[in-house]
Amino acid sequence: MSSVSFHKTASSLTQSSVLLMHTGMFSRYDVQKSLNIINTTSPSHILIASIDGARSYMATEGKAAQERTYDLAKYAREEVAKIPGFVVEGKEHFLAHGCYDYDNSKLVIGLDHLDINGFDLYYLIKKQFNIQFELAETYAVLAIFAIGTKKEHVDRLVAALKEISKEHYHPDVTYPIHHFDASFPFMLIRPRAAFHAPGKVVPLEQCDGAISKEQVMCYPPGIPLICPGEVWTSELIARVKHYQTTGVTILSSYPEGYEIVDTANWKRFPVYMKRLKDYYENRKTTPSGDGYRMPFEGDKHQATVVLLPFRKDTWREDGTKARANFREVILAIAQHEKVIVGIHPSIYDRVIKDYENIPNVQPISIRYNDSWARDNMALFVNNGKSVRSVDFRFNAWGGEYDGLYKNYRDDDRLASVFAKRTKMIDYYVPGFVLEGGSIAVDGEGTCIVTEACLLSPGRNPTFSKAEIEETLKDYLGIEKLIWVPHGIYEDETDEHIDNMVAFVRPGVLAMAWCDDPEDPQYDYCQQTYAVLSKATDAKGRAFEIHKILVPSPALYMSKEESKGISKGRYGAKSRPEGARLAASYINFYQGKDFVVMPGFGVKEDQPAYQAIQSLFPHKKVYQINTREILLGGGNIHCITMQIPEAK
Repeated sequence: MSSVSFHKTASSLTQSSVLLMHTGMFSRYDVQKSLNIINTTSPSHILIASIDGARSYMATEGKAAQERTYDLAKYAREEVAKIPGFVVEGKEHFLAHGCYDYDNSKLVIGLDHLDINGFDLYYLIKKQFNIQFELAETYAVLAIFAIGTKKEHVDRLVAALKEISKEHYHPDVTYPIHHFDASFPFMLIRPRAAFHAPGKVVPLEQCDGAISKEQVMCYPPGIPLICPGEVWTSELIARVKHYQTTGVTILSSYPEGYEIVDTANWKRFPVYMKRLKDYYENRKTTPSGDGYRMPFEGDKHQATVVLLPFRKDTWREDGTKARANFREVILAIAQHEKVIVGIHPSIYDRVIKDYENIPNVQPISIRYNDSWARDNMALFVNNGKSVRSVDFRFNAWGGEYDGLYKNYRDDDRLASVFAKRTKMIDYYVPGFVLEGGSIAVDGEGTCIVTEACLLSPGRNPTFSKAEIEETLKDYLGIEKLIWVPHGIYEDETDEHIDNMVAFVRPGVLAMAWCDDPEDPQYDYCQQTYAVLSKATDAKGRAFEIHKILVPSPALYMSKEESKGISKGRYGAKSRPEGARLAASYINFYQGKDFVVMPGFGVKEDQPAYQAIQSLFPHKKVYQINTREILLGGGNIHCITMQIPEAK
């Protein structure tokens, strides 16, 4: 049973709607009896007549009219997508994010590089061009196409957006990504009880932990943020403040504040005190507090996740050459465990045939901004019984400070989308920027990181070193954090640890090494080794360190390789001829019985392979020439993310 606004979709008069009911599931008489309680006995016959006229039209000519509507919406999508500053989200976007289906008469227009937000656009286009959007959000607006929509209406919309783009589009403008808890507030008492309880009006800042006595909503779109009987939280207060700063109207009953239940003067409140206490004790948990920790990469996996490359400004020839490298890696891993291959909708139809009917390979369509699964995917923790994911924030390795591309929205929400797609609903959201490549863990409480990365101003500038340690301990189950100064020289991730040091097993490390004093990498290795050679792990063991030489002389991007990369159009860091490549054999990926390591077509490849094989005598070692992956800025470990077994 659902309500349909006929005035929006079928062109009846404003304020008219119909109730659709499945007669096999509901009794029409019971529904009518319920409606009789709340319906007026003096309805507007003008509205009823308009509904009946619209219903008649839809029954006789609706199919053809709706097809015309869909055609106009498609035309609008194509035209709006050409306008700088606007991004059109189509069916492939929503289906890739787990939706059942998509109504093509709805046009979602995202804002990109405009100096106004969605609410500004909502009011601006209404005032200057007399165009009414259905609703607005911080960085998007929604237009609805109905059977009364004509081509001249669409042309007016397109012309208006072009004018707005001319005035407000600035390529350097980026939008901060705001994270809010999207779950419904906890309902402590029934709305009726809250409504009749004594109340008081307080400023927004004093609402945290209070029981709302009123319904508070933002308009547009007019959706309640909290209802009577629900509990205010600091997250919800932050959300209201954010909406206030972006120009949205917050609708509440009192201009001076918000009405909450006056628990001090409510005789019935003691009945609910225990329930409220239980809510506060259980609503905020961490993996460590729940008995979870991040296991060692070399333990058994449920699966490995790989995302195929598609960006034109990171991968040459639209990622075609790199995808060949990725496929070699995928096929090697698939000899041992399941591989979930994420394919961006923009290339899905072109490449899906390469991954169908391959044992242990599961292709899925999903949106992301680039293919570094180690960094934009969730991290996974287990407790011996189950697996949960940790959705750290992702800001393209530095955000506005020194990020590698400007639009990373799909990357940042990839972890939560993947969790829902795979029904891994239990996950944590720390609100902390972290990439999987920036940590090396042994599964027994030890974690190694680089100061160059985790202390970068582009990550978590308001966190002290001690606060960073506490966060990793809380969300990864870490007991001891070891800070080394550097990773690989010119590594654009701010020197991720996974290019410099990797655990072979607890207590044993493989480390990238340079023996050329003229190479800047030499000092980096010396400094990092000095720390690790004196350190002990969480169990008190000194490290056994195995050095593996990096290619020497260093590798650089050739003119031919640079020519195949689009420059300046899509917002990513430029990759010019002569750029130094962060080549390291330590960027390998291991499972329970295999290791996949990079090769570069140089003399150091064979000694590196022999060294890795000697470190993993009971595992199958694959060496793949991954020059094309290296050109994109990373290597095998960077493009893989393991989902561990529960035990």
